[in-house]
Amino acid sequence: MRNYNKEYYRKNSEAICKRQREYYRIKKEKIKKYLEDKDNSVEMPNEVIDFFEDLLRREYEKYVNKCRKCLTVYAYKSMQKVKQAYARNVEVYYQKYPFDKHIEKHIKGELFKLGIFANSGEYADCYDSGMLAYLYSIHRCAALNCDYVLFYIKKMIRIYVCCARTVYRDSHNFCRINKCKEVRIENSYNI
Repeated sequence: MRNYNKEYYRKNSEAICKRQREYYRIKKEKIKKYLEDKDNSVEMPNEVIDFFEDLLRREYEKYVNKCRKCLTVYAYKSMQKVKQAYARNVEVYYQKYPFDKHIEKHIKGELFKLGIFANSGEYADCYDSGMLAYLYSIHRCAALNCDYVLFYIKKMIRIYVCCARTVYRDSHNFCRINKCKEVRIENSYNI
């Protein structure tokens, strides 16, 4: 049965991907319309509100889990596979593009753009994810033998820092997924 599924997917992969893209496009449009109606205070039945709020909650939960796996599983598995297959090439790329002031400056610049400063709690996690992005980028570029390493590193730093920021905010994620209101002591006057 499994071989049949693989064969069916191989033969019909284009049609399957087209249906999936169309499904996600329609879902995205519906969510966008719901959020616009919500912002404009349009009256909606409770069933519609409950459906879309539940959908948004599930989508956000998927996003948080994807970010968590990206930082804890996918990057390390990929680097391990590349290291086994292209160990020599990885060493060459490390020597060619060392983690120097330029990369560190870019990580700190990305943190500054997002408003993450050295005195905030998420700074260390986000900085570490920037370093992980550098390592991952070196491995990927070594496997692909590409020339645009610095651009790729900058792109991956931006993605990994955003993922780390999302994962770090546990209380915010918990409240958003479970429909609670987050209250902080330093902002207690807003209760």
